[in-house]
Amino acid sequence: MKYLKKSKLGCLVFTIVLLFLAGCNGLDETETVADKFLRAAVENDLATLQEVVDPNYQEDVISAIYLQMGLSAFVGGAAGEYTELTVETTSNDGTYATVHYEGKLKAQVLGTQMISPVEGDIPLIHKNGHWYVTGETP
Repeated sequence: MKYLKKSKLGCLVFTIVLLFLAGCNGLDETETVADKFLRAAVENDLATLQEVVDPNYQEDVISAIYLQMGLSAFVGGAAGEYTELTVETTSNDGTYATVHYEGKLKAQVLGTQMISPVEGDIPLIHKNGHWYVTGETP
């Protein structure tokens, strides 16, 4: 069961990786963490990912980012950014929260620009006074 929970987070990051290849005004703390996670995943920002991902799941996330970096190098480089990204907390019981995100991922791959719609939910957990992206569910 624990593997299944880790694989959910890995699938979320892998989805972001696939979409990658194809300032947080007014946000609460959970939304800020989710926004930082999404942007760091696209930018291969390992330092920020280590800051916002639950320590129990960092190995899975970092492995997915290394895969993303390798795939990007394989296709001759790629760059991406989110546009029109909105994040909204849909549930928060003080320990677990869910943040829904929607937007567009603009990616430049091999000189071709692609814009893909993105939408999903990100689970978070409150540990040691901080919110983290996690693979756990309540």
